[in-house]
Amino acid sequence: MTTCNLREPLGNRLNPLIYIDSSQKLDDFGMNLVKNLRKYSRRRFWELPLKEGNIMKKYLICLLIGFLLAAFSSLAVAETELLLWHMETPPHRVETFQVLIDEFEELNPGISINQESVSWGDAYTKLFSAIQANVMPDICFTIPDFTLNFLPMGVVQPVEDLIAELDEKYGYIQAQLKPYEYGGHFWAVPTWGMTLSMWYRADWFEEIGMKVPKTWAEMLEAGEKFLEQDRYLIAMPTSHSLWGDQVVYSFMAANGARVFDDQGNIVFNSEETLETFRFLNELKKYSPPGTSTWNWGDGHVSLMGDQSAMLPIFGGIRNWEQNAPGLANKMKNTHVPISNTNTGQLGSYSTPNAAMILSQEQQKIEAAKDFLRFLMESERNGWWLANMEPGTYLPITEAAMESDSFWSHEIISKHERSLRNIVDLQEYGSLFGFLSESPSEALGTISAENIISAAAHRMFLDKMTPEEAVEWGQRQMEQIE
Repeated sequence: MTTCNLREPLGNRLNPLIYIDSSQKLDDFGMNLVKNLRKYSRRRFWELPLKEGNIMKKYLICLLIGFLLAAFSSLAVAETELLLWHMETPPHRVETFQVLIDEFEELNPGISINQESVSWGDAYTKLFSAIQANVMPDICFTIPDFTLNFLPMGVVQPVEDLIAELDEKYGYIQAQLKPYEYGGHFWAVPTWGMTLSMWYRADWFEEIGMKVPKTWAEMLEAGEKFLEQDRYLIAMPTSHSLWGDQVVYSFMAANGARVFDDQGNIVFNSEETLETFRFLNELKKYSPPGTSTWNWGDGHVSLMGDQSAMLPIFGGIRNWEQNAPGLANKMKNTHVPISNTNTGQLGSYSTPNAAMILSQEQQKIEAAKDFLRFLMESERNGWWLANMEPGTYLPITEAAMESDSFWSHEIISKHERSLRNIVDLQEYGSLFGFLSESPSEALGTISAENIISAAAHRMFLDKMTPEEAVEWGQRQMEQIE
């Protein structure tokens, strides 16, 4: 019996004893066969013996087999296609995402994922337009106030079932779950954390004979000593910016100040906030000039340019290791110094990044959950965060916090002591507006307009006293509410 091997050249598949001249076009060859078929009735054709010479029958059988194989192969390709949006635009982060996507697709041949990186500057308008046009991504990475902005549009899927499953298996840091729980549901799956802390030049503090400040009073004392050496204590933004919001709120949190009370009422104009603003106004003289327009990059430049001793930031060790390795060896980390009042406490700006499921199709929803389960597996999660941005993106489950894949990363292992300090601080981190059971509807706008730093900015420019700035911030927030 003659077999038909679809991996062999066509001439050999038809019959190993029949030679097809390479100069003869395959189309011509097939057309000749079709013409010859007309000599036979349907019944007579299928009664022809499958032996040498009956090339017509063999040719059509091979075509039929090929058609069937193609049909079955189409069933084997991805049945579910997911569109994934994230805001990690640097090439090395996109590449890290793709490594994980490739691995997931290999383990799940029925699912394919296409990633698209979107800058935070475009994210709000682009997602809003996509939802209105019903072409939104199936999975979209998010931060808490970003989620809150899109929840009223009715497309965000509740994920408390998946949260419970992951929490039982890996143990979430509960403070990192809180910002996504409201209205009796969880609306996104937290995947990593970012907690602002204080990086500092250990060698400079040794030179002035001081330990790194742990309180506001110690900061002011160190500031005076650094001024004597024509150095600055802290690269602190006095700008109306997101970084400004993060830094000002971190000092507010270290003094027990809040923007909203437990009932969601705006309480920005409080004694704790006023104490914080008075302190920051005094701290300003120990920061370099020209900080009224600063953003994150400017702080790094100040630190790497031997201008400032301390930098309040989420991370930066990858940048320092690549661009200033000598400086990286001198950097250490501590918590944001706390106030000397009776409300002083550990606290800082902390935002868990998460993934929303926006698909409206059940099959895609389940596929999206499978992908998030995959990402949160402890060793894989550790590898992902370590390679995406070492030292900035931190595990937020107990299992991933102890993963070998995270701590064995070259940069992370070198700065393990400092990074373990930040990992521990995540328990005390918070995000204004998400401490109450029901976040205010005004939160998204207050956050998007950076009103906290806008109030401080007016004070830093000497346009308002601390009292006037705090009162102005309260009024602006109430007008939004």
